[in-house]
Amino acid sequence: ATWLVTGVQLEVGPVATPFEHRSFGDELRRCKRYYNRFTSGSAYTRFADGQVQSSNQAEFTFQHPVTMRAAPTYGSGGALTAWTENTLKAISSMALNDPNVNNCVLTATVSGCTRGYAIDFIANNDATAYIEFISEF
Repeated sequence: ATWLVTGVQLEVGPVATPFEHRSFGDELRRCKRYYNRFTSGSAYTRFADGQVQSSNQAEFTFQHPVTMRAAPTYGSGGALTAWTENTLKAISSMALNDPNVNNCVLTATVSGCTRGYAIDFIANNDATAYIEFISEF
């Protein structure tokens, strides 16, 4: 009841062209134009560095591994937090600020931070935490 097929190339028009063989790496880069996911894999993985903008706001810059096809949206899962001044800081909300095809800034609402300090966006003791960028629509 199941038919699996691979290695098929569809052609437009009456003349077939030579089969196009792409490497796994090339296919992966093409896929990452539409979707990229940063997954922790360990308890306190750092996803991005940033800077505290005010006592309750921080900005984290994410560099996309390949140029995306359009400015992405984002999604996240698992326990995420921020680390600054040798303390974990809770994140209460997040939003993308000025997303584009090469990078984006994630603005997070945090509390009890000192303006101008460095801050890390990390998994909060969660090896399954992630942040993803989606550009498929």
